[in-house]
Amino acid sequence: WKMDEASGTRVDATGRGNDLTPHGSPTRVAAPGGYACSLRTSTIDYLTCPDNADVRGYPDIFTRVLWMRIHPDATESDIALLSKSDSVFQYGDGSLFYRLAFQDLVMRVADGTVMTTEDNPISQDTWYMLTAFYQPSPELMGIGINDDPFNSHDPQIFEPIVSDGILAIGMDDPGGGSYALADFDIKDVGFWKRLLASDEIAYLAEGHSYPFRVAAQDDQTLAAE
Repeated sequence: WKMDEASGTRVDATGRGNDLTPHGSPTRVAAPGGYACSLRTSTIDYLTCPDNADVRGYPDIFTRVLWMRIHPDATESDIALLSKSDSVFQYGDGSLFYRLAFQDLVMRVADGTVMTTEDNPISQDTWYMLTAFYQPSPELMGIGINDDPFNSHDPQIFEPIVSDGILAIGMDDPGGGSYALADFDIKDVGFWKRLLASDEIAYLAEGHSYPFRVAAQDDQTLAAE
């Protein structure tokens, strides 16, 4: 999702039909390399996509990539960048949250299993590219900022979560009736059913968009790094 539309539906650029429905009044703002979607709590802005195999990740291998800027006036304690929950609203499946107090990114995979970037602070009013991955064998998860080295570890998942709820951007607890919104800008959101190669990540971090215009080095995966 390039997120460069002035208003209305944010189109799935792959042509697979996973368009994002706007709620509230998301707007378009200038961003590095073009435009981004701006979400504000004052107008109850968020985006959603129905659950389907394309937007699910866990328990299969996956990578999530997005560009984001937390608004300088944001005050929410937990900002839901990407939210995917199960039927009782337990978060998993690569859900990504920004914690304002810690200035870090939190990735949730299953049964509360998390990974953070607390050693690499994320400031407000600055653009960052975020990358998150999970692989089932050997089991490993990790998140990174721009094209810096990944924080990664063995998640030791004991209770898998089938995240069959809707995909939401800018809102947590999707469909639960008690949700929180956030103030941030977002662009170039991508889901892959594989690990990205290091040169692919570097290509995106330089501000380019998918499809890739460089040859992937198959032996240099996120897991290897």
